[in-house]
Amino acid sequence: MSIDGSILSLAQRAAAAHPQVLVPVDAFAAHLRAQLDATTTDAATAAAVLLALHVDDLFLAFACSVGDADAWRELGRSFLSQIPGYIGKLESSPAFADEVRQRVSEKLSGPDGKLAGYTGRGPLGAWLRVAAVREAQTLLRGRKRETGAEEADRAASANDPELALLKERSADVFKRAFAEVLAALPPEERTIFRLYFIDQLTHEELGRVLHMSRASAARRVTEAKENVVRRVEARIRAELGADSPHAASLFALVASQLDMSVLKHLEDSEH
Repeated sequence: MSIDGSILSLAQRAAAAHPQVLVPVDAFAAHLRAQLDATTTDAATAAAVLLALHVDDLFLAFACSVGDADAWRELGRSFLSQIPGYIGKLESSPAFADEVRQRVSEKLSGPDGKLAGYTGRGPLGAWLRVAAVREAQTLLRGRKRETGAEEADRAASANDPELALLKERSADVFKRAFAEVLAALPPEERTIFRLYFIDQLTHEELGRVLHMSRASAARRVTEAKENVVRRVEARIRAELGADSPHAASLFALVASQLDMSVLKHLEDSEH
């Protein structure tokens, strides 16, 4: 059988393995052909590469990268749902696993996402395990840096009762500002946040729900977040004053705590 015949046969087999995914076989065959053209120079090598490919996994990854909703659902059920097990030795909390899953999903999605770079040379599950572990390690490193800064801050406050009192008041202002802003979210922003944080839709999926492109959906999420940050900062500034020694540090904290604060508010408001 010719190389093109082998490619078509493999593409048909992979499509049959995912009957709910309706990506055209010829489109995936062209993707396979491009993969070979980029890595092989002769027919014998191409045939060997084809035989070694995890074609079923590659078909699913390709379907996800072109935005097939059923492919994304299958990826979620079969692979992304395994992320808690992938990262359990690093951090076992469900909230942390959910955060890693969301971040990995965001980085995988779209024609320029990392999933488009999966070549099928190894199992998709192993490839995603590496991606999840790396993301978890990045998050944990960031948390350690924040914890170290907080501990140094507490040590300084312990030696200055007046400073400690000011910090306590600042923390109250911070919590109250967030609570007031999130309680007054406009309906459109609340919907976007619910779909993004509670339903954990990717930008791709969010775009389909809102009848817009992935880029537009991502921009809506970013704008909604920026609006919350501006409103919270305005409340902090109004209560503490822009010249407060803690205003600047609170402004930085607003952005770092945004996602978790929004998620907690939405969860609390829906129960």
